[in-house]
Amino acid sequence: MKKFVILLLAAMVVVVACSTRHRTPIAPTETILFAGDSIMAGMGPAIQKLMQTGRLKAPDGFLLREHALHYRYVQEGKVSSGLCRPDFYNWPVRLHGFTARYHPKLILICIGTNDTQHIRTGHGVLEFRSQAWEREYRRRILTLIGIARDAGAEVVFVSPPIMGREKLRTGVEYVNGIIRKVCVHDHVLFIDLWHHLADSSGKYQRYWHNSPEIYPTPLRAADGVHVAPEGNRLLAEAVVKTLLKKEILPLTLKGSL
Repeated sequence: MKKFVILLLAAMVVVVACSTRHRTPIAPTETILFAGDSIMAGMGPAIQKLMQTGRLKAPDGFLLREHALHYRYVQEGKVSSGLCRPDFYNWPVRLHGFTARYHPKLILICIGTNDTQHIRTGHGVLEFRSQAWEREYRRRILTLIGIARDAGAEVVFVSPPIMGREKLRTGVEYVNGIIRKVCVHDHVLFIDLWHHLADSSGKYQRYWHNSPEIYPTPLRAADGVHVAPEGNRLLAEAVVKTLLKKEILPLTLKGSL
């Protein structure tokens, strides 16, 4: 009897090993495109990692892991880019090209950190914070939304976290407010992360003093702009939870967007 049990277990191991060896990989069926400036260049991979590992409390974590293999993740964050300098990086042209190439079902955009500057047009210079500047910036945001929708993708804008330097902080907050208003008016989801890495009083903090680690955990880079790995993990968690709550994720349950 003992010999029979041993043989049976050995046979089961062989069957499992063979089935694992010959398992057909699941081909990704839906594409998620991450676009924007260097904030998205850091946040996007963190969102991808979280979705692939499913490290959220049940049932969200199970739901993510179940569908993670069905997604293709395309990271197209561009350092120093924005909407004010198409001569450096033309986001409408680039986004149009990305949608034609990747056919994404979901586009996450984080932009604006580099847009606290004048806009040069063929008719002159539009001064930052002027009404003419705001009209033009609104138009450029709407252009991105239109490109995404024309491609059949759902577009979501994600704000950057609070900035460290006061001048940059007030400027980015102003730009952020414009993007939020455009999104609300055009029925586009806007995920506000401005205070997500701030302290309990809503002010900028570089270190997370409430971290479970022995020493304070860095949330931000020394420049007061960019985000450290732990900060990106926290931002990614907030984004994914919102996408699940709004039923934008999982894409495979939504069918065609």
